[in-house]
Amino acid sequence: FSYQNSLLVFANNGVWQIGGSANGGFLATDFVVKKLSSVGTQAPLSFVSYRGVPLWWAEDGIYTVKFDPNYGSFTVVSTTDASIKNFIAAIPEYNRQFVKGAYDTNEGSLQFLYNDSETLDDPYMYNKVLVLNGLSGAFYPWTISETTISITKVRGISYVIDGIRADTPVI
Repeated sequence: FSYQNSLLVFANNGVWQIGGSANGGFLATDFVVKKLSSVGTQAPLSFVSYRGVPLWWAEDGIYTVKFDPNYGSFTVVSTTDASIKNFIAAIPEYNRQFVKGAYDTNEGSLQFLYNDSETLDDPYMYNKVLVLNGLSGAFYPWTISETTISITKVRGISYVIDGIRADTPVI
């Protein structure tokens, strides 16, 4: 993920920053690798770019990277510890690795598909959505109706813009 003057790498063992050395900008022959955090992602499909800032699901919550211009450094911070930590913990740990996310630029919301069932026949079939309102910062869950699930299996999420932009983009 390109962010500020660095390349951020998100792996299951942490978040890494690749940037230029003190002598100048990022070059293929002159770079520095720095580990920002041990909090990585077990759910690579949960990764969302929210207004140019990365958000992703880790084992215990949803995280982002903040840039501190005073020190020219990055920090990995939880967006859910202060608000919905217990809600995230109630989702079966195994299921959290299959979370999928999308950012709706039209509505300003992030939506994450997940399954809260203890018994999971198909890990890529979803019955719940966690929405983050980008304006208020509020999280709220909603359930995909049983009727919808029995007729149409919900397996993914995407923000769709038609090629000529004649219609309003939708999730």
